[in-house]
Amino acid sequence: MKNVTLVLCCLYLIAGLPGCISFKVEPLPDPARILREVTLCREIDESQVLLEPGEAVTEFRSGKDPVICFLYLKDVAQEVVLKWKWYSPDKNLFKESDEAVINQEGIYLEAVTAYDRIEPEALTEHQGQWSVSIFLNDVLLTRLSFKVIPDAWQNQRLHVGRDIP
Repeated sequence: MKNVTLVLCCLYLIAGLPGCISFKVEPLPDPARILREVTLCREIDESQVLLEPGEAVTEFRSGKDPVICFLYLKDVAQEVVLKWKWYSPDKNLFKESDEAVINQEGIYLEAVTAYDRIEPEALTEHQGQWSVSIFLNDVLLTRLSFKVIPDAWQNQRLHVGRDIP
């Protein structure tokens, strides 16, 4: 009888536990849901409440134009981590940004803007087809390609310099 009582008590405890414990796991944000815009541009307008990208372009002049990769995220309700990886024309990793941790408090943010950039001086020796990969929580969000071209003014100056005796 003691064994039966012990078995019944154990079954009662085991059967009762699932009703006492519950978990709610916050799903990771769906990148397609929160990404509203990704733009390559030369400048950022910082005069508004939210940053705004300049004109979208895909060609940048070597030594003259910074390359800016701008993101606009919408409806961010939990912490997200952004990272940019820049690849030079030889397909090697040229620059990897630090992780940008957004919304550490886990509150609802209607809109978030972020960007990373490469300064013009870094591009002088690396003309050709580049790419930048953007990651959200270590998952590839998108990849963009752009071209770094010689600055026409530099070429004209070099040409004129050859003609001077």
